[in-house]
Amino acid sequence: MNLRRRTLITLAVSLLLLVLTLYIISQSLLMGSLSEIQDESTQKDLETINDLIFKDLADLDTIGKHWAALGETSLYNEESHTLNPETKNIFNSTGIDFVIITSTSDGVVYYETFNNQNENTSSDLDDLESYLAKNNSFAYSDNPDSDNSDINNDSCKGILLLSSGTYLVSSNPVSDSQDTYLILGRSLEFPENSQLTKIPGLSLEITPFITGDTVSTFHDVDRVFSYGSPLIIKRTENNTINGFSLLRDNQGRAVFQLKMSENLYVENKGQETLIYSILSFLVIGLVLGLIILIYLDRIVLFRVNKLSNQVQEITKSNDLSQRLLTNGTYDEISKLSNSINSLLISLQRSWNELQQSRMKYRNIFYNTGTAMIITEENGTSSLINSEFENLSGFQKTEIEGIKNWEDFFPEDIEKMRKYRKIRKTKPELAPRSYEARFLDNEGNFKDVHLTVTTIPGTKQFLASLMDISLLKKSLKEKDALLREVHHRVKNNMQIMISLLNMKARHTNDDKLKRVLLESQDRIRSMAMVHDGIYRSQDMTHINMGEYIQRLTAGLFASYNMDINLIRLEIKAEPVMLNIDTAVPLGLLINELVSNSIRHAFKPGEKGTIKVELFSSNSKDEPTFQDEFTLIIEDDGMGLPEGFDIHHLKTMGMKLIDALTTQLEAKIKVKKDRGTRFEIKFKELNYMKRI
Repeated sequence: MNLRRRTLITLAVSLLLLVLTLYIISQSLLMGSLSEIQDESTQKDLETINDLIFKDLADLDTIGKHWAALGETSLYNEESHTLNPETKNIFNSTGIDFVIITSTSDGVVYYETFNNQNENTSSDLDDLESYLAKNNSFAYSDNPDSDNSDINNDSCKGILLLSSGTYLVSSNPVSDSQDTYLILGRSLEFPENSQLTKIPGLSLEITPFITGDTVSTFHDVDRVFSYGSPLIIKRTENNTINGFSLLRDNQGRAVFQLKMSENLYVENKGQETLIYSILSFLVIGLVLGLIILIYLDRIVLFRVNKLSNQVQEITKSNDLSQRLLTNGTYDEISKLSNSINSLLISLQRSWNELQQSRMKYRNIFYNTGTAMIITEENGTSSLINSEFENLSGFQKTEIEGIKNWEDFFPEDIEKMRKYRKIRKTKPELAPRSYEARFLDNEGNFKDVHLTVTTIPGTKQFLASLMDISLLKKSLKEKDALLREVHHRVKNNMQIMISLLNMKARHTNDDKLKRVLLESQDRIRSMAMVHDGIYRSQDMTHINMGEYIQRLTAGLFASYNMDINLIRLEIKAEPVMLNIDTAVPLGLLINELVSNSIRHAFKPGEKGTIKVELFSSNSKDEPTFQDEFTLIIEDDGMGLPEGFDIHHLKTMGMKLIDALTTQLEAKIKVKKDRGTRFEIKFKELNYMKRI
């Protein structure tokens, strides 16, 4: 979805939410006020109707009094039994619907209706005649509880209810006759120009207060007493509102109930006005939103779209030398364009530097003197140089993207997979350089020295291979020569041991014999070092655990020790020491064990000689640790009082002191329950001889 659509949708949704909010707020705030206004308007309309009824009654009574005062001859022609033409015209023009001249003795003398354009006139006449047949005068109330002692002398005005309609009636005695009455009647209708005719759904119904049914009846009503009656406003379920009031007679009794019904025109008009207002607001909002959108499109969206297209063109062309166009105004979009141009300048500079660096390292890669190869994460070869072609015998097209790294090292696959796995997770723990066997295209194996590293920022590996086949061949020759040297040294020392042994057998001097035997043991300890190196895979180190086993066993054999009396316990770790450390350490072990054999036990006495050698981190496999501890102890008679190894003048102790100094070791002597020598030392730096 582009920015234009999102902006349009945002404006539309915002406008709709605003309209919905206004509608909800208006409904909650205005409708309550409109309901109160509707109730007040209905009450006012009901009061207006009451006023109109009593005003019409007053007008009708005024007309009746006027013509009754003129006398019977002015109203009625007894010979023709008709009204005078002038009187008839006046009654017709003043809205009189019927005229009745009645006498208490003769009943209805004259009866005539006017304004007969109503289609219900015949029905009205029938109802009126039916009522007059029962009641020959309106001069008194038909209430059975009323006092009728002076009905012939009173005038009255009231309401006549017929089944066909409701009439306002005025009855006045004629002045020149004692028992004749002029009765004028007018239908209860609203004036044509009255405001009430404009009220939607307005209807009026008058019923007797006592029965509540619409039956033919007449009763006088009084304005003063009726105005004191309460007005009741009640709503119905069919969208109408009713108003109720009481009409009272001249004695204050309620005789009629007036019911007015009308539509909720105030609320409906308010609701309609509210909807029109919201629709108008919506239309205005849409127009304003469209204007704003057009403005944004020309000022912002069009320029942003143009800017986006220019950036896409630069991206497709991959030409960082292109620049975005600006319109000269220094607004936010122009600042954005300038920032992108600055970024393009920086990217172009970085790209040029990267290309130069890439060319430099590519030249190094292709022109270095060793074989180089770059592999992917899965081991596929992605790039090689010419030296790798010479080493493998394959062409670049036969290797790059085709051969896997493991194809060249079938004998070292497991080892290389292990190193690769470690290099992916913890590169600092993986060996960076090691030797392997390389297979060329002719099926020949070559010894190579590998240096492998991860290319920073990628999952690729860079490997450098150096062919060391000739070097290893030369080293094997030197190794064989060095072994021969150690073997001959050991043989020469063995000859010296044999000569000393012969001399010891041909002398009777016990002291000389003991010196010869001690020298023999010392030479044997050195010869065993050379023999151990001769037999070792590593020409620079000797396994001291095996060496101590052989040396102590030789000493017990040399002194003809009874192993049933003197027990030897060896706890020596297989630590590897160079020859510079092994020779003085072997002489030291020889001197200390020999002293225990010669001096610790009395003839026939049982005892134990213990020899221990361990490093700071003990393992089952040979280790190359820097710090070691040698312990030689026995449970014999112990050393004499005042023993000090640094101040003794015997040959053996001087030799022990000198060897300790040569090893740069620290020696501790304990004399409780035998003798214990504890020597702590570090491996001496070995000077390579080849």
